Amino acid sequence: MKKRIGGASRLQREVDKDTAAWLADTVQNPSTVTTKQRADQARVRANLDVHPDVKRALERIAFQQQTGLAQAGGFLLAWAVREYFRGNALAAEMSAAREYNPSPRAEYKLVLPDEWIDTLTEK
Repeated sequence: MKKRIGGASRLQREVDKDTAAWLADTVQNPSTVTTKQRADQARVRANLDVHPDVKRALERIAFQQQTGLAQAGGFLLAWAVREYFRGNALAAEMSAAREYNPSPRAEYKLVLPDEWIDTLTEK
């Protein structure tokens, strides 16, 4: 007999799925929501594939601005999106950085130019 080492049993997992589906249809009383819960409900999280040098540069910026990494990254991402839709050189740079991607998820992948990476690293 195989010894179970943790985790929910099949029955518990099924109950949890059913309970989650039931709770999804319920309405929460707005007066019972805490301030933290309200902030979490308004927050949108994004998982991004970020080059390690870009992450280190963002960490430096967040430290300089005395804010969190996610806050600095979100702010700079919003600024870049605004610039992209303004039709400046960012859209052209992005098109130039595209390479064919064999993955079924996306037709192209974006490759950061080496000169961009060079400017991110501390000298």
